[in-house]
Amino acid sequence: VKSVAFSPDGKTIASGGWDNTIKFWGIDGGLLKTFEGHSSGVKSVAFSPDGKTIASGGWDNTIKLWSIDGGLLKTSKGHYSIAFSPDGKTIASEGWDNTIKLWSIDGILLKTFKGHSSGVKSVAFNPDGKTITSGSYDNTIKLWSTATGKCLATLTAFKDGTGIVYTPDGRFDYTDPSAKQYIGYVKGLTYIDLNDIHDAFYTPGLLNKVMTDTLEDFDSNYLEMMMNKFARVEILSPSSYDDEGQKLLQEITDKSSIDVKFKIKDTGAGIKKTVVLVNEKSVWESDDKTDLTKMLSVPVPLIGGSNTIRVLAYNNPGAPYSENFTINRAVYDEKKTSRLFILSIGINNYKENPLKYCVSDADIMMQSFKQNTTLFFKEIIPVILKNEEATKKRIENEIKKITSDAKAEDVVILYFSGHGSSVKTSEGEKLFAFLPADYPWGGNEEFVLRKSGVHSQFITSQIRDMKPQKVVLIMDCCQSGDMQLALANSRSALSNKEMLNRLANGTGVFLLTSSSGSELSREEPKIGHGLFTYVLLNGLKDKKADFDNDGVVTVKELSSYIDLNFGSVSKKIMGDKYIQTPVVKSNGRSDQSARVLDFPLVKVK
Repeated sequence: VKSVAFSPDGKTIASGGWDNTIKFWGIDGGLLKTFEGHSSGVKSVAFSPDGKTIASGGWDNTIKLWSIDGGLLKTSKGHYSIAFSPDGKTIASEGWDNTIKLWSIDGILLKTFKGHSSGVKSVAFNPDGKTITSGSYDNTIKLWSTATGKCLATLTAFKDGTGIVYTPDGRFDYTDPSAKQYIGYVKGLTYIDLNDIHDAFYTPGLLNKVMTDTLEDFDSNYLEMMMNKFARVEILSPSSYDDEGQKLLQEITDKSSIDVKFKIKDTGAGIKKTVVLVNEKSVWESDDKTDLTKMLSVPVPLIGGSNTIRVLAYNNPGAPYSENFTINRAVYDEKKTSRLFILSIGINNYKENPLKYCVSDADIMMQSFKQNTTLFFKEIIPVILKNEEATKKRIENEIKKITSDAKAEDVVILYFSGHGSSVKTSEGEKLFAFLPADYPWGGNEEFVLRKSGVHSQFITSQIRDMKPQKVVLIMDCCQSGDMQLALANSRSALSNKEMLNRLANGTGVFLLTSSSGSELSREEPKIGHGLFTYVLLNGLKDKKADFDNDGVVTVKELSSYIDLNFGSVSKKIMGDKYIQTPVVKSNGRSDQSARVLDFPLVKVK
């Protein structure tokens, strides 16, 4: 039996099955009639609102209407699943041709609804009959106007439980701000991150407004205008062109910095902001005093090897456009030129909810990096803070010192092991904080986290100001996944509350967090570690983490190792208690799509 339906009076049941028949049953289970006519299995059955007609859809791609006594009234070809309108005058059907069709009760095709990119699985009418809802194998649900046949809204969900709804004119709403990391606007080969134009299109309560026909009018050409009138970038120096006008890359052999000169062209939508990035690390942003109509010259630091320089310009609607080029800074001697800054923090002795393994994990992480990274650095500058040493003031001062002292070619590793907490701010964003040893435990409101926690906005602002283009932030604490949101949604101090491009705000940081969103992060006596740190430490010494077999584990290889192995390792240790999902990202994006330079972390034997 593939499908069943109750009659409106509740006294009979219709069923459709793989034997190509529809069967009509009494409520006591007695078979009343068998309807034969389909040449393949029956996928769906439905009663008309008055109970006098049964509709069936078969895998033979036909829709059949039957009188209650079993007589065949009408056959229509093309689809295999059906639903009656509330007034019984029309039928909606769906099928593998990616469409929904609207039929009159006498079998005349009234409309075809096009918009799904894969076969349609199911269809239903809204109780008022004004809207049809369809579910598709393309993993979306769409709402349609029965009057016009136009798509009104699309809903989709993600594996972490978040979801979004969006309309054809570009407006959107979400179940949680974390859903923003999955969404972007695409036109041809042009991609715009959703955060870039968040304020222009974010519409709280969008689905309810669509369903109740209370959605305000909106300029449907706004998104088109935004994506057609980018501010253009022209790189003037350093670059040159061949006889055919193709840009040439220029190699810098002995300079630690260069001046990048460029112009921004207004194509009709104005110029809002310009950002310069090196290896996705923001090194300069325009402010209100910058004259964006003139040629601009920005000093850019270079590291040894490849440097990708990107100039990013926003038009007034907030859409970004960028040009980039690569410069190789050749290093002729084999002397190690970079330093490694390590700040490792572990806290067990909290006033409430003490932990067991954070201090030992901080010790082992420090030892692992110190012992296995000497091949790459001329100097290692380690700082470890344990228990009472790890006050808010001390932690923040040590981070500020790294921000002040580290140079562009250096590498920074920040490791936090302890309690974390997250709240929703008055602006609707997530504020995550690592809880220092002197945290008061008197409440968990936003002002308490800001005053007493080492919060995400502080950490993000410090990392943004750091000169190094290679930063690894590792957080083994509860709710640390919300640090991902803070990094992805970080706002520039130069632009007040304007949301900047996620990549323009890029910190050049690889962020490895032990849990997703509001999940807990587990310690486990069987292994004597935090579960996330245990897997991470294995990755630092496991030859299998060296995916390209070059003798070193890079930060991207470590991220991939955690992705691939955390589930199986934790399952062996914790069995069905497995409740933790690490998130490893760079610049707020997945590791695969981020354009941050990879670099070696440790040498493996």
